[in-house]
Amino acid sequence: LGPSTLGMRVQPLTQEAIGSMGLDETTKGVIVAQVDPDGVAGRSGIIPGDVIIEIAKQPVDSPETFRNIVRQEAQPGRSVLVRLIRQGGSMPIILSIKVPESSGE
Repeated sequence: LGPSTLGMRVQPLTQEAIGSMGLDETTKGVIVAQVDPDGVAGRSGIIPGDVIIEIAKQPVDSPETFRNIVRQEAQPGRSVLVRLIRQGGSMPIILSIKVPESSGE
């Protein structure tokens, strides 16, 4: 499973973005660029502009790291803890990954 399974797209957290968001300059993470409101991320409350700093207690420092952790941790039937920064404050969100329904094909 990849990030598209979660229904969101992320991009690197640049120094420019860190400055404009008023974050500590040592902040590492990825910015949520797009969210499918019907996807796992959207249903869990993640919104564009959130900064994901940790997934399953593993630090996220790039889109590549994000994708690798998601592939490892976001398995159907599991819940994954995501720590993010929104409006300057850190908050946890639980992503519940549903088991895909059989399409009958």
